[in-house]
Amino acid sequence: MHDPARSAGRGRPRAGSFRDFAPHALAEGRGLTRELASENGEGLTLQWALHLLEVRSREARIRQPAGTAQLVVGLSGPQVLVGDGDARVPLRPEVVVSERTATLDLSRPGPRGGMPPSTLLTLSYDSSRATPSIHFAHVTGHLHLRPDVRVVVVMRGSITHDDLSLPAKSVLSLEPGSSPYLHGEDARVVLLRVP
Repeated sequence: MHDPARSAGRGRPRAGSFRDFAPHALAEGRGLTRELASENGEGLTLQWALHLLEVRSREARIRQPAGTAQLVVGLSGPQVLVGDGDARVPLRPEVVVSERTATLDLSRPGPRGGMPPSTLLTLSYDSSRATPSIHFAHVTGHLHLRPDVRVVVVMRGSITHDDLSLPAKSVLSLEPGSSPYLHGEDARVVLLRVP
């Protein structure tokens, strides 16, 4: 499915399965993170970065550069709480939680040991810029994408964009001026919109 000729800058695929994106161990906690897409501004300052996280430990901490805010959404697995102390917020499937901080504290209540991983999407972005947004859509047939859609994550089903066919658990990064048409076969997708 991944065609190296369709790779974007910095050697990352424009389209690929989750496994095409290198996994990195979480710095604090057990689990993995994969950077699915990102954009840097002048001087290589982070504008936004979309990560897929697999959290395996009861607690984990994700740190991003100062001046970063984050959006986080639970996708699957045991319940995850975001925040610390009494300010913890439970993640719900397909409900986006906004954290105006560069550090995400994650905890997974429940029995010790034997828990499957919790899968999350996090979007880190420069808090001095307009806030990106995450949306979910069910696509059967054609979908006209808004011009500000930069990333499509296929969670279930399959999509076709131009001559690319992407199954579940894959990612499509769109450059400005890309075709706005997407075709889905009973697809559940995540759309990242960047103003």
